[in-house]
Amino acid sequence: MKIIDVINVIEDYAPLALQESYDNAGLIVGNKNDEVSGVL
Repeated sequence: MKIIDVINVIEDYAPLALQESYDNAGLIVGNKNDEVSGVL
């Protein structure tokens, strides 16, 4: 599984369109094509 797959699941639950102007939503640092080794 790649990071983009996790992002898609999260954004299905909490779309970026709902973010406030002060929110730093989305992937800030990293490569969305990297493999996921775990999620907390």
